[in-house]
Amino acid sequence: MGKWIAPVSLSGTLEDNLAAVAAARFDGIELFDSDLVVSDLSPDQVRGRCADLGLDIELFQPLRDVEGCAPEDFPRVLRRVRQKFALMEQLGAVVTLACSSVSSAAIDDVDPSAEQLSPLGDVAAELGFLIAPPAVAWGRASNRGGPAGGAVNRDHAPP
Repeated sequence: MGKWIAPVSLSGTLEDNLAAVAAARFDGIELFDSDLVVSDLSPDQVRGRCADLGLDIELFQPLRDVEGCAPEDFPRVLRRVRQKFALMEQLGAVVTLACSSVSSAAIDDVDPSAEQLSPLGDVAAELGFLIAPPAVAWGRASNRGGPAGGAVNRDHAPP
């Protein structure tokens, strides 16, 4: 298992942080969406710079508010997720974090979350990506590991 770090945890520009990460002998980075928003580098340039420095982009995060939404809003969520997957493809990242929803509009029930995570997983698998759905303490329906794990593993529960 390699050593990764999120460049956003360092001060400075993304380009400076990538150089610092490589100099510190990390194997890869966990790239945040906000790293790209504030950078002058395009996704292709970030990927190239990481390759030049011997860094892998291990993880792209976060996919926010992708579960627990109203059923009529879910098609829009799927479109947004597909756009993020296209960005991940440009970056060469194959894993993303889809944190439990924090939206005040999210349904406060783990069942809809479980139902929506399944098609998200299908889209990810179809495109060759993995989704890691961690619970965050401030999440609406799944804010602890137990309920989040239950939502994720509902279709794969042991007999």
